[in-house]
Amino acid sequence: MLVAILIAILATMQPYGKVPSTQSYPITTPFEELDLSNWDYRAIKLDQRWQWYPKQLLQPGTRLNGAPQKQVQLPHYFSGQQHLRGDRQSIGSYRLRLKLPENHHQQSLSLSLGYVCNSASVFFYPLGSSADEIKPLLEVGEVAATAQSHRAELGRFYTFLPLQEGSRNYELLIHIAGHNSPNPGLCQAPVIAQSKSIQRLEQLQHISQGFIVAIILSFGLYAIGTSIAGSRNRSYLWIGSAAVLIALAKASLDNFFYLNPEKAIDSNYRFSIGLLYSAIILGGALALGFIHHSFKVHFFTHRFVAGNLLIAIVCSLPFYLLPAEYSRELIIFLVVYAAIQYLLVLYLLRQVLRSRLMYARRITLYISPLLVAIPIEFAEYLGFINESRILIAALVFLVVAQGLNQSQKLARASKLASRLSQGLSDAVQKRTADMHLKNQELLRTQQELTKANQELRALSVTDGLTSVYNRMYFDRQFIAEWQRSRRDQKNLCLMLIDVDHFKQINDEYGHSAGDKILRQIAKILQEHFKRGSDIVCRYGGEEFIVILSDSSTTQAGVLAEQLREKVEQETIKYQGSELSITISLGVCGLTPGPDHQPLDLLNATDQALYKAKREGRNCVRLASPPAPNKSSKDQ
Repeated sequence: MLVAILIAILATMQPYGKVPSTQSYPITTPFEELDLSNWDYRAIKLDQRWQWYPKQLLQPGTRLNGAPQKQVQLPHYFSGQQHLRGDRQSIGSYRLRLKLPENHHQQSLSLSLGYVCNSASVFFYPLGSSADEIKPLLEVGEVAATAQSHRAELGRFYTFLPLQEGSRNYELLIHIAGHNSPNPGLCQAPVIAQSKSIQRLEQLQHISQGFIVAIILSFGLYAIGTSIAGSRNRSYLWIGSAAVLIALAKASLDNFFYLNPEKAIDSNYRFSIGLLYSAIILGGALALGFIHHSFKVHFFTHRFVAGNLLIAIVCSLPFYLLPAEYSRELIIFLVVYAAIQYLLVLYLLRQVLRSRLMYARRITLYISPLLVAIPIEFAEYLGFINESRILIAALVFLVVAQGLNQSQKLARASKLASRLSQGLSDAVQKRTADMHLKNQELLRTQQELTKANQELRALSVTDGLTSVYNRMYFDRQFIAEWQRSRRDQKNLCLMLIDVDHFKQINDEYGHSAGDKILRQIAKILQEHFKRGSDIVCRYGGEEFIVILSDSSTTQAGVLAEQLREKVEQETIKYQGSELSITISLGVCGLTPGPDHQPLDLLNATDQALYKAKREGRNCVRLASPPAPNKSSKDQ
């Protein structure tokens, strides 16, 4: 939330927002001259007490005795409601006199128009200059007294100031023409400074504005990409489209695009105005779609929401097709249409809050700044207030806040789906849910879950009592070792082990004594068979089985006898009694051939074990390799 608020504030920053104003310099009378005699050439904003001549394009260098005028402070908007009364001409002249320091001619000074709403012609000349010698230093668009000849252009512009030795008093004259515009005056005060300072400020401004555009655009592309990649929540697509549109509109207003250098005035301005008005028209439709698709309960049909967006797209096309200076004749339509979208959004939010849907308050929090900004934007276009950038701030806040929220949801959902697919236990799922609520512990929890998953896999093939492999693992691994031995033509041996008189021990001392004996036997087996290829498993009850790959039957018999002696020498203490145990062992081995079956080897080993038990127990018996069975197929 704090990140979204910060980015929204940065998006509203005006060019040269931190440049000192002229309040620290006195205004002299009677000529309203700005006294810069003590100026240190740092950048200053010319925002105090300009002379304003409405409906006049003053001739530079001429005397102005008796000309209608008034004092204004920049930024200054005039004739704010002329387009509502049918008056298409909004022209005027700003005039400010400056007294520069004595060494001003040794400096390289420049003037910057940070943001021009319409068209402007800039004149700068020493007092007393002839009108024939004065030429405009900067022409933004085409200033004309008639709407037919007027051309407008957006952007930031600066020009070098011609300075003359011996002349300290200069006049700065700016002609403005804005036909059918709600705010036809200067949208920002000019800035005067050394040329290097102006260029440095321009670069910083481009970087800061470009950073904001890049952030918004990246959020939009990420949301659109997430929706296209298969997300079921269509709100990503709507909020992403709004972000991309806002990013393009802001980039265009900040003069990042030059579509046609030869006809930049017309094409660039038309494209910028089209994007700006499209953002206003489509913004409401996209906001409506975003809220609609954010919840499973729908108060409008999908067809209505999609049709509303299609109508908004069609309504935005004239602003791209009409000449730029005439597109503003549709401002009333723009305001009415945006107001309808505004009311639809209010109705939908009201229904969502009344139904107490999940995330309803959060969505309302995201959209609330926009609900405040839209009426303010309407008042601006109706000419009741000066320019406000709260709408762009509200839209940026909505896009960034929702983008961050959806990014967190997607990250958590992806982690949860990954862990559920691994078949984790209920305890692991609970730990995953805790991690879902504690994003700051994500890395540590992920490591714990990975370890738990490995332990879970190990437990699935491990006998719970003896900690050796279980019967399921033996069945799977025996087939694998059989196939490997047959492929490599190496001998494979099985050793089946049974604890003698185990039932009698259980009856006399209890099952806890039997469990202790089985654990002790398993421990001796693990210590006795040290090769990495030897596999010790609990076969069932008091029986264990060992797979000995690449071992001869004789070698297996020797190992079996050594094991029997080791167990015989072992004494187990239980509740003050010393228990002596013995084991019986059956061993068989063979080199698997195409006509052998794994079950043949297992049955032969089992017969050897029963032979050992019949012949007195506590002994080892070797079985001969089973004969091939040509009548059956290998399993």
